[in-house]
Amino acid sequence: MKKPFVISISGISGGGKTTVTNALKERLPNSAVISFDDYGERVYLDRDINDWSADTNDDNEWHVEPIATDIEQLLCEPLDYIILDYPFGYGNRLVGQYINLAVFVDAPLDVALARRIIRDYTSREENTNVADVQEVSLAALDKELRFYLARSRPTYARMPEMQKPISDLVVDGTKTQEKIADEILAHINTFNHCGSIIDGSYIKIATESDLHNILNIDPFRRTNSIRHAIKCGDCYIAVYDGIIKGFAIMNYTFFDNGFIELLMVAKKYRQCGIGSVLLNHLFAVCKTQKLFTSTNRSNEPMRKLLENSGYTFCGQIDTLDEGDPELFFVRQKGV
Repeated sequence: MKKPFVISISGISGGGKTTVTNALKERLPNSAVISFDDYGERVYLDRDINDWSADTNDDNEWHVEPIATDIEQLLCEPLDYIILDYPFGYGNRLVGQYINLAVFVDAPLDVALARRIIRDYTSREENTNVADVQEVSLAALDKELRFYLARSRPTYARMPEMQKPISDLVVDGTKTQEKIADEILAHINTFNHCGSIIDGSYIKIATESDLHNILNIDPFRRTNSIRHAIKCGDCYIAVYDGIIKGFAIMNYTFFDNGFIELLMVAKKYRQCGIGSVLLNHLFAVCKTQKLFTSTNRSNEPMRKLLENSGYTFCGQIDTLDEGDPELFFVRQKGV
């Protein structure tokens, strides 16, 4: 029996993850939902959440054993999809091992705060998914907002920094739930079209025997540089269903920092998540604190991929390709 496809929807409180989860449930037949909020004190952290956010931010500190147990049970059911309304995505290894697609609903802090006020205070009677607010009054709201400014805002601000880089898909939380659901469903359809689950366990270091298949992906067939990278152990391949569908070269020649010299995905396997998995894997194995890469300004798909994978623009060179500057990006560990 084929196991259900597990989708994780994460985001800050008020970001819209629950409404998106409900929209997906309506449109994905034969699916089940697991909601983090339903577990209450059965899922817990050993210290104050605001102290945790300001310190190590390790999602593995959360005790999520009840969620993992329920996922295990549902994986044995004749379902097509399991949707997790769940804040950590791949971040917590215990639950992350089951996820096939991690989505982050990226809503600005002010939008999320406004939604929480509407949900928990001004339109409380219209909502079922409300916070445990003991008193609904201006005084209680004032207390809540003061606590937000003094303690919890940094916690909310850290969530996107932690989750966006490890998510397969980042969606705009200001869009309607229908449009977000459309985007997620389109991504799922792409997964199905590719015929395999895209995750980092299929990234390998290339060997000389892989050279021919790698060159078939590279339209410029850079034989010498790719062969040299393979010899040095700097060439990584994404192998799914026995097929090399993408590759990347990372070395430490950029001022002694990690540098992604080349990243390519075979044309017919693009938009399947392979590029983001390669980027995340290279960042995980990089030996330096900073990992750099570059691309032409005209390469919008690569720029978007880098942005969604946690890379930030850090400079440009104007004279390499006339009229098309080379843009440099960096991703830093612990930031």
